[in-house]
Amino acid sequence: MRNHRYYPRATPAQVLWLKNFAEKLPALAAQLGLTESQVAAALADCGFMIYLLSPWINGIRTHGKAATVTLDYAGYGQGANPVALPVLTVPELPKDVTPVRPGALNRIIALVRKLKLAKTYTKTIGLDLGVETPGNFAAHPTPTLKLTLVDGAKNQIPASRSSNLAITGC
Repeated sequence: MRNHRYYPRATPAQVLWLKNFAEKLPALAAQLGLTESQVAAALADCGFMIYLLSPWINGIRTHGKAATVTLDYAGYGQGANPVALPVLTVPELPKDVTPVRPGALNRIIALVRKLKLAKTYTKTIGLDLGVETPGNFAAHPTPTLKLTLVDGAKNQIPASRSSNLAITGC
């Protein structure tokens, strides 16, 4: 997926972003020129993704742990009775959430693009929906460079702010 600065990378933050977007979109829909069907489709996409990113994936990950424990016990455990396999179930889909076609995040991102082109769109609306970044006003120190030149060798200039080389092949 392409990097969109407003869409978080961490899964818990994605859930919060989707919840905020779904909560605030209906109130702004008329102002931004969205139809009821566009809002309903966006809310369905958000709802399904929230389910997948939170209870569903956590349930799947729990099964991974249960499967590993079962394999370890079956391979290295002790006891007289046969190994009982765990029952693997995922959280049920909430009644107000329906599965959607693949590409839910792509559709949400396309809708954000459309919203940003609306004549009535403002940065304030974007901040409220979570589709504008507030800016990075943190102080960023200037990197300190150390230069070592060696005759006949490929010279490198390491930067102190990261482990990557800032400049190579001098």
